[in-house]
Amino acid sequence: ALADAGIVRAIAGRLAVPGARIFLHTGSNADGLKRTQAEVEAKGAKTASKLADLTMPGTAADLVQATVDAFGGLDAVVHAAGFADRTALDDLDAQRLNRSLSTMPVAFAELMRSARPHLMKSACPRVVAVSSFIATKFQNVDLKFPAGAAAKAALEAMVKAAAVEYAPAGVPVN
Repeated sequence: ALADAGIVRAIAGRLAVPGARIFLHTGSNADGLKRTQAEVEAKGAKTASKLADLTMPGTAADLVQATVDAFGGLDAVVHAAGFADRTALDDLDAQRLNRSLSTMPVAFAELMRSARPHLMKSACPRVVAVSSFIATKFQNVDLKFPAGAAAKAALEAMVKAAAVEYAPAGVPVN
């Protein structure tokens, strides 16, 4: 699981049961990561964690390998990375757009490529990606996130593609 705060913290908390093994990740929120890790461990789950930048190629693969190294395998992936970039379209340069795309759909694709062999060995594989209403709903209010909307919409398309590709192997992707 990828986690540090908010909805991701809630997901980690729900997954935390005695005997569960949960790998937590964040790009920069070390304090949030420590809090989430303590909460998850208090519920009886075993944890490992890492700070790493998903915008960097290879990071998602490194996270999968760190999970396998820590726990001897991988049964599920929860990709909930994202951030609110309110940069208006007229001010949105390639660097800002690429940051959103690298963190969300590009990192998800790398996670899937790296996790696939481990998921295929699991008795109960699962993949979940967290999107946002901004992928499909635009309003004439102060909720404009063009980079995030593009990235979350692309993430949703990647999830649909992965669901079709992984279904024959019994790996649900949502």
